[in-house]
Amino acid sequence: MNSASENDLIVSTFYDSFGDSLVDSSNFSNDIESYLVLEDKMVNSILGNGNYSCLVEVGCMEGRSIYLAESHQISYCGIDIVKRYIEKANIAIRESKIEKHGHAKLLSAYDLNFDTVPELLNKSCLVYFPFNCFGNIPDFKRIKNVICNLNADIFISTYQTNACAHRARSDYYKKSGYSEIQCNFTDEGVRFSSKENLNTIAYELNFLLESLNVNSRKVTIYDEGKIFRGIYIQAPSSITPDFKV
Repeated sequence: MNSASENDLIVSTFYDSFGDSLVDSSNFSNDIESYLVLEDKMVNSILGNGNYSCLVEVGCMEGRSIYLAESHQISYCGIDIVKRYIEKANIAIRESKIEKHGHAKLLSAYDLNFDTVPELLNKSCLVYFPFNCFGNIPDFKRIKNVICNLNADIFISTYQTNACAHRARSDYYKKSGYSEIQCNFTDEGVRFSSKENLNTIAYELNFLLESLNVNSRKVTIYDEGKIFRGIYIQAPSSITPDFKV
């Protein structure tokens, strides 16, 4: 079994070498494109209805959600484990309307806390895991502890675990150039892996919510379209009345 540091290196090497294909729109089927449209709709609605001053994007790549911070006139912090993505994200920030109110840093999701991202302490933040980024994080116990210790609102964009989502994900990974793709069904969820070290899971909802121990938080589930699932977790200090999307 690999150590935690070895697993981190495997993951960062994979995304540095093969991550670009996952966000190459030429690899997107209609189902994946619909997923991304719904994801955008949900995050925009949450930012529009919430009292947020900062968006923290986990797995930001080249700053894919900078436009959200721009459109809602809030600050932005992106984190990623791939150096070249962070370099490109900071260039994008300098060229954006939030130049003085945004930055990206080389940081693992496992190290997300008030010390590494001071915005979490000083501002009303939405911590955003886009495009199944949460399911791409291999060590669930470690990331679970991070989530449980964050006193911030969280939005997780992921897949449903139905047959349509299985097919859409399989086709998407094949189009992205991965080989020897395997799909495993467990009580935790539906995991895909490949020869290139792709390792990504869509968690079963009950498993995820029970594991995250969200009893003290308000959780809203958005199952929209054929394959999209959004999970909005509000910290006790920021719970607001229901709002419409």
